[in-house]
Amino acid sequence: MKPFGNALFSVGISAGLITMFMLMIMPSSTDGIKINVEYGDIKFRIEVNKMNKVKELKWKIESYTRENKIGGPNGIRSEGQMLIWQTAHGNVPLINDEEWLKDYGIRNNATVFLALNGLFPVWFTHHLRPESLGLFVHVKASETIATVKERIKEKIKESIIGQLHIQSGDIKLQYWNSQEYVPIIDENQTIGDYGIEEDGYLRVEDDSSEEDLSVEDDSSEEDLSVEDEEEQ
Repeated sequence: MKPFGNALFSVGISAGLITMFMLMIMPSSTDGIKINVEYGDIKFRIEVNKMNKVKELKWKIESYTRENKIGGPNGIRSEGQMLIWQTAHGNVPLINDEEWLKDYGIRNNATVFLALNGLFPVWFTHHLRPESLGLFVHVKASETIATVKERIKEKIKESIIGQLHIQSGDIKLQYWNSQEYVPIIDENQTIGDYGIEEDGYLRVEDDSSEEDLSVEDDSSEEDLSVEDEEEQ
């Protein structure tokens, strides 16, 4: 009976070790997180696990967009997605599909912008509003800078900063070359001509003068004062 008892003991130890190993490699329920996904004006939430890889997040987004007919009848394919994680210190492109979400430090209620490969998110910065507002204008690499500016102008009209009446001629366009923002001057050139990569950033700064805006404000105050006198 003793050898049999030793065998049972060995089996018990082995089973215990296997169970501990499985618990270590299996994600716990506390690893579950919800991610806010923004695709233009469309917003939705995806449930994932911190142990999921970026590609698995893309698969879930593809499934959700297909079920809800977002981006077309077949949804947005994972291989066509470009994900950008919004953080307090800037925006981080999730460019490595094999990276785990936990390695990026993504937590619950994180916000991820969904763009399409070959399209570029555009950031707008106004000198009167130092905070950066993400407009995420979809820009094709084959489009000229002049066309891009017109599209940005139209997008600005739809946003909270549309009241500034910004014209395409007032816009200075820059792109990030991995070291610094470089001005884009030639409006006849295309995005592709500048060699901007798919996960690159475009930045827009308004070049309208503060004096013009202040004059508008002063004139409005004068009109109000005249109305007050007439009422009296």
